[in-house]
Amino acid sequence: MGDEIEDLRHNLKVSFSRMKSDIHSNQEKIDKLLEINKQLQEQIKRLESKIVSLEAKPQGLKSELLRSFKRNKKQIIKQRILSLIKGRQMPVAELKEAIVDDKNYCSKATFYRYIDELKKVGIVNSISIDGNDVIVLTQEKAVF
Repeated sequence: MGDEIEDLRHNLKVSFSRMKSDIHSNQEKIDKLLEINKQLQEQIKRLESKIVSLEAKPQGLKSELLRSFKRNKKQIIKQRILSLIKGRQMPVAELKEAIVDDKNYCSKATFYRYIDELKKVGIVNSISIDGNDVIVLTQEKAVF
């Protein structure tokens, strides 16, 4: 019986020693993971600040072109409409499909407003052929 108790005591010591070693090993792994996590958090902060600085930085030529386009968008779209109908009659529905639906240059309401403006200044005219409205160019050179 004394030997059995000694064997149990020895087995317990060995088991606790292994558990202590495993706990120590796991703690080292946890410490490494915490350090890696800390480094990744710092890297994320650096990248976020870099993104903010890049977003705040003016884009030079690109931003200038975008501003110019926004200022002249109306004239650009009107010129595109005129280039599509130049030298031929074009149904309004087909023109709308090209400008609004296919190219998404502007909304449907804006498209019809541009057509009305072109009619008012006499650059285009609308005629009805078999119940379909057709746009024709009345002036070869349109200036806005």
